This record gives sequence, structure tokens and C-alpha cells, in this order.
Amino acid sequence: MASVRFKRRVLIALPCALYLLAVLLVIPTSALQRDSQFHILTGTLILDLYTKNGGIGANAPGGLFHPGDKIVLYANVTYNGDAVAGVLVSFEVTNPLNNVTIMSTAIADFHGLAKINFTIPSMTTQGIFGTWTTIATTSVAQIFASDRLTFQVMKDSVNILGDINGDGIVDINDATLVSVWWRSLSPPAPTNVDINGDGEIDISDATIIAMNWQRHA
Repeated sequence: MASVRFKRRVLIALPCALYLLAVLLVIPTSALQRDSQFHILTGTLILDLYTKNGGIGANAPGGLFHPGDKIVLYANVTYNGDAVAGVLVSFEVTNPLNNVTIMSTAIADFHGLAKINFTIPSMTTQGIFGTWTTIATTSVAQIFASDRLTFQVMKDSVNILGDINGDGIVDINDATLVSVWWRSLSPPAPTNVDINGDGEIDISDATIIAMNWQRHA
């Protein structure tokens, strides 16, 4: 009789012991998962948008282009300094008339690099000369990152000294380009912004714009 009671106690205690063991094994795993999620949600996600002519760094200008040029937009995605592969990056390109001309997406490769390309329209198209704006966005584990890049489109040749963007008039748009690249060497600053060709964007270039202010082609 005692033996039967002992067996019953064992049968009752065994499931309890197994359940307790399972709880002890699961709790650390869950804690690690929560801890991992915590670090993901508090990490630093960075997206850097650039072209072959410039733009590396947050909101940095992407250089100058001409009608018919093929532009490749690169978006480098990093998390705490490491490349993030397989994430979706969205691109939006707006022309100088503030019209959205391109909306596209790309997947970041093994190096964390997503890219798209497009061609600047011909000179017969309205609204191509001036400042274009590109915005790229992405997200990882509910962290969002974006970067804004501007680039200039100008004619192949500038007919008026100081007409940097090639729109046929020396005005605030040309002065803005000089201010954006102020005190920069050329290169990396575009050679067209270095109006006097002395290798630096400085007061000499600004003076040329002032002397030719509002001149038309």
C-alpha cells in the first residue's frame, strides 16, 4: 500500500518538476530576446544618399549634371556602423518645378548599398535646369532613416560668365551654388562653380556673379 502511494506521489511530482525545469529554461531565452530587441530599437540607423559627383554626408549636395547624363543614386545603409543588407530603400526625385519625376525602390545588397539610375531628359524638356531634390528613406525594426540630396542640372556650355546653372541668366540660383561650395577646392567642387578657374570657390567667383547680375543670354 505504501508503495502505491509513493508511485502516485512520483507521478504527480514528475510533471511539476518538468514544468518548473521548462520555465527555468525559457525565462533566460525570453530575457535575451527582449534584451536583443531593446538593443535593436535603440541602435543608430544611418542612410547616406550620394551620386558619383558628391553627396557623401547628411544632406550634402550631389554635384552638377547635364541633359542626357545618366545619374546613379546610391543609398548606403548602416546600423551602428555595420552594413545592413536586404532592407528596402525608397527613392523620390523632384525636378526644379517641384514635380515628382521618379518614385522607385531598391534592396540593399551585401554591402548595405541600394541604388537606382535614371537619365536627365533632353534640353527640349521644360523644368530640367536648376536644382533637383532626391529623398531616400528606409527602416529597420521600426527605426527610420532618411537622407536628402540636391544636385544641379545645367547646359553643357555656359554662354554668360556667372551663369553657372546654364538657365540663361545670372541670378540667385547661381549665387546659391557659390554659397553651397564656398571655400571648397575644385575638385571636389564642380569646375563650373569655380568661375575664374583658380581652383577654389571664393570671393573672386562671387564678384563675377555680382558684376554680371541679371545679365541674360
